[in-house]
Amino acid sequence: MKRRSRPFFTRGDCRVPSTIKVKDTVTIWSIQSEEAFAHLRANQILRAEIKFSYEHFLAAYQWMSEQLRQRVPAPSDCRVPLWGWYQFENEKKKKPDLRQAGYVEKGMRAVRLKLELPIDRVVLSDFNLWHYVLNQWNIPGHLGEEESPDSANNWERIFDLDWYQEGITERKEQKAIQATFWEIRMDEVVEYTFFKGR
Repeated sequence: MKRRSRPFFTRGDCRVPSTIKVKDTVTIWSIQSEEAFAHLRANQILRAEIKFSYEHFLAAYQWMSEQLRQRVPAPSDCRVPLWGWYQFENEKKKKPDLRQAGYVEKGMRAVRLKLELPIDRVVLSDFNLWHYVLNQWNIPGHLGEEESPDSANNWERIFDLDWYQEGITERKEQKAIQATFWEIRMDEVVEYTFFKGR
């Protein structure tokens, strides 16, 4: 595995309130294909393309795109966001463990990026609650709550990282927290590690 570190600087284009208040930048980990990383290196910028979205989950991706668009202005050619991790498993295991399978197809070459992104360009959400959105399910307020016809109205709970309900979600320090953002700029990459899918 090749590893690279370099000094970095950041620049922010948006003045949107952040979902967490820690510093001006936030460390995000993102898994990208080798081809996507080559594009980033050649063009100094990477944006997602809708053709790489799973068609089965397109409605959920469009919903997340709209949520991100409401919080962070999108470049004109962006239709879907890029994804990453703020906390992969919990606050003690923030970066994706490359010994695990499932990031990419078996045998595929990919890269794990460590990014320092301006916090006002990132929206964080509860990864486990995101599965309710993917499956078009209501997020219950408590165990045993009946399905609601306006399930989309409570999907925004995924953005409330302090929301805890036993049996439904974890406390913030135990959550897997995903990040969505419109682009990666090469000067925001502080480390990268190549790997092969298991």
